[in-house]
Amino acid sequence: MALPENLVSNPGFESGVTKPDYWEPMITGTAVATHEWDAVDRYSGARSAKCTIVRIDPDAYGGAYWRQRIPKERLVEGGTYALRDKYKANRSSNLRVVVADSAWQLISGQYFGCPASLDWSNSGEFIFTFPSGTDWQRAFYIYIMHEISGAPGMVFDAWLSVDDFELYRTAALTWNVTLESSPTGVQFVQPPGTAPFTVTVMDGENVTVEVPREIQVETVRYSFNHWEINGVEDGSANPSSIGPIRADSSIRAVYLPRAAALPTLLILVGAAACFSIGLVALSFAKR
Repeated sequence: MALPENLVSNPGFESGVTKPDYWEPMITGTAVATHEWDAVDRYSGARSAKCTIVRIDPDAYGGAYWRQRIPKERLVEGGTYALRDKYKANRSSNLRVVVADSAWQLISGQYFGCPASLDWSNSGEFIFTFPSGTDWQRAFYIYIMHEISGAPGMVFDAWLSVDDFELYRTAALTWNVTLESSPTGVQFVQPPGTAPFTVTVMDGENVTVEVPREIQVETVRYSFNHWEINGVEDGSANPSSIGPIRADSSIRAVYLPRAAALPTLLILVGAAACFSIGLVALSFAKR
């Protein structure tokens, strides 16, 4: 099975003009550092990104990194993700994920340690979970980065090169959604299949469901009426986006029989009879 979509834009630092697109060079604390869009030493493709710390002043820690902001709308509240890259460095470093509100108040800061490696290496898979509830509602800035840092007063030439970032939703948590219909055997438009059938959905995703508005079973015509989610009526929009899915679930398309239309001839005969009865009553009334 193929990996889910990589959510990092320009993950290999290939595109850009004066610096790699979507990436921002950063320095923290009192570090004196340089950043390089490297066309000589790279893991793959034509480019990598490098940062070098020359010195850190005595009164504070410092660090350097390239960072990328991940759009919140591409992420799932409370979702579990994996972050990894290729790197080389002459001292230990950290993969980091930072979530902050619009005033830059930290909501969540998670990191994953990577040992020094003078050859290109796999960082390993950093598994983490984004906030949920009120914290997710407050989340505004979401950044990924790979940082090299040092202690106060250190004078050294610490460097880190990075390439081929990947951020993707893990497939560790999935749910089974059973699509049903009443009457049974309806051919779903979305997702395609004949009820009852089951689809697998990643935690927190929505399911878009659509069925024909009318069906015929033998001599009876039915019209779509509503959806039932785990046995509870849940609206009549068709198609409909249902979710987020947080557990194994059932979605049922409920149809009701259409009222049978009276034959036209019977309607005309009935009308004529009513008219005749009316005339007789009128004639008796005049006597």
